[in-house]
Amino acid sequence: SEAEKKRAERKRKILERKREAAKKDLSKYGPRDIEKPKDWKRYKYDEAEAEKERQRKKAELEAKKREAAAADLSKAGPREMGKSKYRGTKFDESQAERERAKKKAELEKKKREAAAADLKKSGPRGQKVKGFKGMKYDENEAERKRQQKLAEKERKKREAAAADLKKAGPRGQKVKGWKGAKYDEAEEERKRQKKLAEKERKKKEAAARDLKKSGPRDAKKTKGWRGLKYDESEAEKKRAERKRKILERKREAAKKDLSKYGPRDIEK
Repeated sequence: SEAEKKRAERKRKILERKREAAKKDLSKYGPRDIEKPKDWKRYKYDEAEAEKERQRKKAELEAKKREAAAADLSKAGPREMGKSKYRGTKFDESQAERERAKKKAELEKKKREAAAADLKKSGPRGQKVKGFKGMKYDENEAERKRQQKLAEKERKKREAAAADLKKAGPRGQKVKGWKGAKYDEAEEERKRQKKLAEKERKKKEAAARDLKKSGPRDAKKTKGWRGLKYDESEAEKKRAERKRKILERKREAAKKDLSKYGPRDIEK
């Protein structure tokens, strides 16, 4: 049909355009450059030209270095030749001295002003209290007041001492309702001697009990120690009995051995 022919013609034209574009691309690129971009161009490289460019850049860098070194040498002093980017110090001794004197004068002025302000504010002993007024002081009046205070203090002391004597005994016992002790020196001496005698008697009795209980070498043993009850004859009997039992056991063992062996095997 007519429509079918038109579609085939349109398709043929599209294929022709594609073939022509492919031929143009092949003419621009080599067999290895098919996937490169459309406007790609081969790099034009000249070795001699590149070497000239490198030498030019190197010469510019050397020139900049020499200029910087010359500038450093012109700025540096005799001992700073090797220092980089040194700047000489601008120092004037007279100017520095004037600055120091000026600062010192300002400091002294501030101190004087502060001292004057303190004197205006404070009293004779340096009390820095706002609104301070000088004290009206009379030496004679102050002395009279001191004497009155001292007299009052002494009076109170005397009164307290009198009250203590009324309350206390001869040794100062401040006990309410205290009465003097009835004391007889001879009676007290007899009591003391009686106590000492009683104490010595108790000591002797305790020592006698200890000697009865302990042996001749155990006098210093602790209280409650009891001497060993030892009978020499009884001990001798026990030793003899023990020795007899041991001999009997040996004889029985020897009889058993003879029943097992012949007369020639006794020492085997």
